[in-house]
Amino acid sequence: IFNCRIAAEGGVCIEENYVSGVELIGVSDISAELELLSLLFEAVKKTNLNANQKPKLLIGHTKLMDLILGGFEGKVKENVRKSLINFDRLEIEKIDIEKRRKDRLIELMNCRGCPEQVIEKLENIFGSQEIIKSLKRIFNKLSDLANIQDITVQLDPTFQPHFELYTGIVFQLVCKGNSAPEVVARGGRYDELVSKFGASKGQSFGVGFSLSIDKIRELQADSYLTKTQEKTTLVAYGPRSTLEDALIRQQELHDKSSRAILELQECSNSKQAERLMEEKGCSELIWLD
Repeated sequence: IFNCRIAAEGGVCIEENYVSGVELIGVSDISAELELLSLLFEAVKKTNLNANQKPKLLIGHTKLMDLILGGFEGKVKENVRKSLINFDRLEIEKIDIEKRRKDRLIELMNCRGCPEQVIEKLENIFGSQEIIKSLKRIFNKLSDLANIQDITVQLDPTFQPHFELYTGIVFQLVCKGNSAPEVVARGGRYDELVSKFGASKGQSFGVGFSLSIDKIRELQADSYLTKTQEKTTLVAYGPRSTLEDALIRQQELHDKSSRAILELQECSNSKQAERLMEEKGCSELIWLD
């Protein structure tokens, strides 16, 4: 696929990205979501993403957003939706509605995390709803899979794409990258899109997801480098030594192409130096005293 974005210098940047995905067409009930998400977990297992990358599956649903937006109309409804999607409390405060409704919107915007806890809160607010019952069934299935693979599952009633592509469940799988979180998979239900592309009335249902091959390769490479990274030595000195002595010792290690970092402040004893070694993620300590 090709993505278009505005580069830092202001020009248009077009990027080509490799993706791989699946679609299930023609199934209208929740069994489609259950199969799709099970397949997603199986695919993630094959990528060898690990717990250090903190994979998190973010799940939302357009019908949950419909519940939240119930009672709002026109421009106000659009402003509320936009503010919730952007997680923008300041914009919600500016909307001309009653304070109690603003407080409820802020409460729902902050209502994200453990699916069981979020669902309980939604039931307290909206009562028994079919969408909530369906989500309970989905999360019951995902719970065991997530525990096996060390994947955190988060339900966020206000999580929605900016483009109104989906008409049901929507999700993203996010992993910790070197500098920022990376979305490695995304998908959901898009019945209206299938209908627009000419599907017959009884077949106009679709769910699917795509995996970002480029992002997964980058994460795998980062993980490999972390595992194979050579040892790092901390050089620390005590009251009976000096910084100059430590600098000489660090240089000797560098001359041997060994990684070494220097603690610039004098340590009172070796125990303090050992604590610093652990805090800095070093594997060895050279203690001068």
